Amino acid sequence: MHSFLSRLNTLFAFTLTVLAVLTTGVFLSTYFEKYYSTVSIGVSKPVVKHMTDFSANRKKNDLGVLQLNLDTNLDPLFDWNVKQLFLYLIAEYVTPANSLNQVVLWDKIIRRGENARLNLHEIATKYYFWDDGDYLKSNNVTLTLGWNVISNAGRLIHVRGNGSTSFVFPAQYASSRLANSKSSGQDTIIIQRTFVHVKYLKCVPINPDDEIIDRQNDWKYQNSITGTWYRWGTTDEKQNHHIEWRVNWLNVAPVSYLGVIVYLTTRDELNSLHTSLAQLSHLLSNNPRPVVIFHEGDFNDTNIQKSLAKTLGDRTPLGFECIQFSNSSHQTRFIHRRLSHKYFHMCRFFTIMLPNHPLLTLFSLYWRLDSHSYIFGPKPIEDPFEIMQKRQIQYAFIMVNEEADHYAAGLFGLFNEFLNEHCLKLSPSVRQTQITWFGRYSLAMIFTNFALANVSLFRDHSLIRAWLHMVDRNGGIYRERWGDAPIHTLILTQLISRNHIVRLRYFGYMHRQEYTCASGVQEDLCKQQVQPFLKNTTLRYYHYQDGCFPSNQNLLCHYYPEII
Repeated sequence: MHSFLSRLNTLFAFTLTVLAVLTTGVFLSTYFEKYYSTVSIGVSKPVVKHMTDFSANRKKNDLGVLQLNLDTNLDPLFDWNVKQLFLYLIAEYVTPANSLNQVVLWDKIIRRGENARLNLHEIATKYYFWDDGDYLKSNNVTLTLGWNVISNAGRLIHVRGNGSTSFVFPAQYASSRLANSKSSGQDTIIIQRTFVHVKYLKCVPINPDDEIIDRQNDWKYQNSITGTWYRWGTTDEKQNHHIEWRVNWLNVAPVSYLGVIVYLTTRDELNSLHTSLAQLSHLLSNNPRPVVIFHEGDFNDTNIQKSLAKTLGDRTPLGFECIQFSNSSHQTRFIHRRLSHKYFHMCRFFTIMLPNHPLLTLFSLYWRLDSHSYIFGPKPIEDPFEIMQKRQIQYAFIMVNEEADHYAAGLFGLFNEFLNEHCLKLSPSVRQTQITWFGRYSLAMIFTNFALANVSLFRDHSLIRAWLHMVDRNGGIYRERWGDAPIHTLILTQLISRNHIVRLRYFGYMHRQEYTCASGVQEDLCKQQVQPFLKNTTLRYYHYQDGCFPSNQNLLCHYYPEII
């Protein structure tokens, strides 16, 4: 008779054998796969600068600057044995000192299930193109896209794409101003590129107003009284500000135009919107503020409008602004196709479009909330708008978060390009909150689903406007899913002084599955206050005691002054 342990050992050995056979079968079934794909690579605006390389020997070396175009479809490479692809773009060239020089300019990880169709247009290199010497001038450079195939079982495969491109750097070094003129009876367009960390060259910043381009898209907004539709511009010409915007207010007209609370939502989120408005009505009962709901026609029904007005109570003004997003858009192709197009529109709406809606010309401050944003506490709170006015605060928030790396690809590189163009150095706030000890982008960001801001901040500040337009022109909001949170966080930490931004910690806040209670509230009381909103028993809810994700180690967590 075999003992129990003997039988168990036999079963375990048999299981391992079966797993080994299956693993070997998976490996052998894809052993002869070549994992090739055709790649189209393009280069534009290559220039060479001779400057001090502060990241290495502090000697003057050649720095190549170029923009990349990359088009390939890697979806067919994902068979049942491919876990992920690690892509890297290599620049190869020859110098007298070395027969082969290789520099990685860009890389990306594509995991199974993610969109592997790349269509990148005029993106900056992710890494600097330094030469260890002065051999880039007039040098021929070949760009090749390669990738490592990370398998579930088997070998690590290195593949070079079918298709490379070669280009030659200019024979002369670029000065601090590069001019590209288009002379066809039109005005000359001046494009300037400069690197602010080189103290030996005089940096001439470009005029921020020259960077403002009113994109010809078909975003529109409608007046709730006249029914007239207007094209939605984003320039500083105040084309929408020449007349006072009229609003069809429900309940009562605003007594004060200090601040307005804004939502962008759909009818699918009606139940959560009712909850959010009810909490506003309760906590702002001492000083009700106007609420405006932006929508795409979902809330034109009079009965729905009256129902929401009733939720707020007859002391709170409620308005509805109908808008129309672009159907035939200027955007590049979506990488994250699993996300709804409306999500990308929402990101652009809060990034650049909202401050340019004529409604905001009526108010000094605005408070952005989502339909899943719930403020809570045991009693009415002090009016945040009055706090901002008294303390001359430009921006206020309540929670901080950390962006996923694959949703911020290329954003920090574009931000550095913006600083270079405007001769700006990284501010102390950026160095402390946006850069890790290892010199990488920290991905720390303000949780902007709750944000109060001076209306003029994103509309009239010339450098902020220039940054937002640069982001909009890049197309990263649609291509990479750049959110308004990291976009706004970068420019706020760069340009707005530390004492003009605050965290509000004197009441609780919940967004979807994440919540924080007011500072100093004990755990048991916190759970009691948030319990009415934990309605879905199948979901896991996350309590961040300091209001910081993933922990209080987030570099933004306690950086700004807190009001408790």
